[in-house]
Amino acid sequence: MRHTLVAALALSSACRFPELPPIETDAAPIDSAVDSAVVDATDDGALACTPNSITCEDEQNRYVECSSSGTVVREMECPLGCAKNAERCLDLNPSNGVAEYLDMAATRSDSISVTFTGSSTIFGDGQIAIEGAPQAVAFARLPDGTLVHMFRSLHVSAGATLRISGADPVIIVVDGPVEIDGLVSVFAGSGTSACPAPPVSSSAGPTPGAGGGGNASSGAPGGAAGNGSAGGTGGSASPDQDLTPLRGGCAGGDVTEGSITAIGGYGGGALQISSRTRISIRGFGAIDASGGGGGEAGFVGDVPTTPIGGPGGGAGGAILLEAPLVELRGNAVLSTKGGGGAAAGRGEAGWEGQRGGTTAAPAAGGFVTGQARGGNGAAPSGGSTAGGSGQSSVDDGGGGGGSGGWTRLHVHNSELAIEGTAQVLSDYTTAALGTRLVP
Repeated sequence: MRHTLVAALALSSACRFPELPPIETDAAPIDSAVDSAVVDATDDGALACTPNSITCEDEQNRYVECSSSGTVVREMECPLGCAKNAERCLDLNPSNGVAEYLDMAATRSDSISVTFTGSSTIFGDGQIAIEGAPQAVAFARLPDGTLVHMFRSLHVSAGATLRISGADPVIIVVDGPVEIDGLVSVFAGSGTSACPAPPVSSSAGPTPGAGGGGNASSGAPGGAAGNGSAGGTGGSASPDQDLTPLRGGCAGGDVTEGSITAIGGYGGGALQISSRTRISIRGFGAIDASGGGGGEAGFVGDVPTTPIGGPGGGAGGAILLEAPLVELRGNAVLSTKGGGGAAAGRGEAGWEGQRGGTTAAPAAGGFVTGQARGGNGAAPSGGSTAGGSGQSSVDDGGGGGGSGGWTRLHVHNSELAIEGTAQVLSDYTTAALGTRLVP
């Protein structure tokens, strides 16, 4: 599904996601006149500025404090121009209370300009590695566990993969531009255990399938067992479309039969990127916070020798991008699709559901000949689907598909561009960029 404020893109009538709402704005325009202007210094000793004045020059987006002797004591370029009703600058006020870390991104000595190449990773403990080599960087941990990274600028090279791992949400604040030409993969892993779809269990077969994880909508239910045992319910929907607080997708339900547990698909992770200048996702660049497939993580205990019910697919996670300019060009993709549920089975080929991924098609549920199949994950073409039911009295049920996640885009003065064949494979909303007065 594609929305654009720059070039109109086709919207299929079959799309389940809502029409792009108008950008909300409560920010005042910033082009007001300023009573006093900065006076340039001259060789004959003229004053550099008006004594005892504070001015913000709209045309130059420049803030100046002048001493009683007519010398400049403080001067700065305004990131978002001059404020309308005060002689001060407007600056980005990033979501989720991380303004102080955005300021540190411009001043800390360990805040670097980074280029991720090859296979790179941001680990859950805050460390990063670029092609296996550790790199010292500026980071902090918020009280709720959210990890905050600070950079001067950030680039993911074409062909590179940056994996963001760990259980907690990740916020990246950048003083300069963010350019993504490769893949950023945000996978929450087992950290979504706080909100999984309900598990399903039985002491002996047949076993129904478990439901898919929930996020932007409820996960799909699992299929019933052939003996009439009802399938597991899907995980609950989250109405938190503004992504404050930032939270990833929920896991699909596990299935336990006797001493063996088939693991539900993990939820997609949660990523916020806040830049003072721009975020550009170009070429084949992508951010993938989609849900994992049911059964992707295998089993706890022995691999079963007879079929059991399919675990549910994981829900898509969360992507929050905010900058004065956000642009998706070429074949760029943002994805929070749901993962497919697993088929009834014992871990054979085709049993597990597919991960959501960055293609427009739904992630398929698992399929094993003669067994109930898994439900599809949510995608732009439709919501997640229920797992198949067992056909005979000894048959198990398939796992339900995972819900899609949320994407939120914050821009300044409607500077959002989604062009070419770029796609947002997600439920998403837009809003005006949060601002604050500085200094």
